[in-house]
Amino acid sequence: MKTEKLIENLVKDSSSVKPILSTPIVFLFWLLASLSFLILFVWSRSNELNTLHSPEKSYEIIPILISIFFSGYASIHLSIPGNRLRPIFLSIPFFLFLIWFLLIYSKYLLSPESPKLDFEFHGCIQDLLWMTIPSFIILFYIINKRIPINKTWIGYLLLTASSSIGAIGVLLLCPDETFYHLVKVHFSPIFTLSLSGFLIGKIILKHPI
Repeated sequence: MKTEKLIENLVKDSSSVKPILSTPIVFLFWLLASLSFLILFVWSRSNELNTLHSPEKSYEIIPILISIFFSGYASIHLSIPGNRLRPIFLSIPFFLFLIWFLLIYSKYLLSPESPKLDFEFHGCIQDLLWMTIPSFIILFYIINKRIPINKTWIGYLLLTASSSIGAIGVLLLCPDETFYHLVKVHFSPIFTLSLSGFLIGKIILKHPI
């Protein structure tokens, strides 16, 4: 009798289960929403795009763009039980950040140092955080609605994708392209945010499973 009652309860519970949208659709929603917030922020901070900065070497943006697509998609993919990625694929964002750093360093070696600008460091970091937070909140909500079992890796990919969105915005707003500034104020905070995802994911992703 108890077994029959259990089956009956399970059938009732299953009727309220909503189907999970496919990963590509959810990823596209997150990407469009994140880019919308990014565009609005950049538009407001650049005097309606009149003072928008074009990076001296546009190819520096390529590894960041790849990081956004890979990390965002992979974090959503891994939030479904049974989905896995090989360690070599999970390390791709790390190597993309390494490529970004090497591109910055190569520009420093091959080109004369750009004149140092009187630009406040905390302004860049503050902008980075403001452009990262909306993307982070949306992606966190999406993932936490699923079953994020591997919290450390998902947290890492979550923070990497979100901070990469912020990185694009900072590159479009900040005119200071000196090596010191790019490494200390752009690269280092973004890379630190990315690595902090290992710990943050373990804390904030609180699915009961």
